[in-house]
Amino acid sequence: MTDSERYDTEARDAWVAGPGGVRLYMKIREPSRQKYADRRFPVVITVPGGLGSGQQGRFGMSLAELGFVHVAFCPQGRGEGTPEHPRSEGEEDCNGFAGQDGLKAAIEHVAELPEVDAECIGIFSASFGISLTAGALGRYPELPVRYVIDNEGPSDSEVICFDPWDDPEREEWAVERFGHRSTARDPSPENVAWWNEREAVRYIGKMRACYLRTQSDEDHAQPPGFCRHALDLVNRATLGASPWTRVNGSDMGNPINATYDVDDPAAHPRWLHGHLKHHRGVEVRYIVEMMELVRREKL
Repeated sequence: MTDSERYDTEARDAWVAGPGGVRLYMKIREPSRQKYADRRFPVVITVPGGLGSGQQGRFGMSLAELGFVHVAFCPQGRGEGTPEHPRSEGEEDCNGFAGQDGLKAAIEHVAELPEVDAECIGIFSASFGISLTAGALGRYPELPVRYVIDNEGPSDSEVICFDPWDDPEREEWAVERFGHRSTARDPSPENVAWWNEREAVRYIGKMRACYLRTQSDEDHAQPPGFCRHALDLVNRATLGASPWTRVNGSDMGNPINATYDVDDPAAHPRWLHGHLKHHRGVEVRYIVEMMELVRREKL
């Protein structure tokens, strides 16, 4: 793969059996299997943010043109249910163990595809998708995922439910969406058990994949300047099983395998300025960078 290469592409639907035999939908966009039958390509599996279904057509096709197999994973119970956007079977799990087991099944299925370089599988996780991603890779660290790019994901129930800024309207929105308050608001055993499955900070330290945290100084969901969620996850991954961690790509110059004091802003990493949506193409650049890293360093 070089900067000058552009591949003819194709798109197809794929299904995999998840927990209990439910059929989970994936949209695969990739270089033409007929034209490049002798090639094996790196893989990026995208895990959607929020409770989304993760179609990502333009994004996926851009990656396919660069020589990636792009897999848009649709967790159980999600999707529009139309021919263009099929619905995964099962009930919405809000990124708990059942959803994580579904992602595990998808990773294992993709690793066996004949067009796939199984030594170069990455996950691009958006927002709340890090709960699904870290949960799956932390509970099943043997999965063949070499790197994770975490786009501004929340660390724990307090961040997910917007507790730190005492905004009742936002908190009620989270309760309506997830059916649960944070463990700080509701410390009942039932609520704690529910969130224990879904707090990425509990699992990311067991994840063996390289970890890149993509973070701006104006998070897409949190107030400007808030960074505890980012640093908690980076610190836990760095001190855990991940062989390589960093905040943002090489363009930002942050150190590799660093930990940070949340209470010392002067020692924080460099954030992307403004919102991520204003940094056009940064996601694709960072995916290419991480693919090249794990191939070069054999991480």
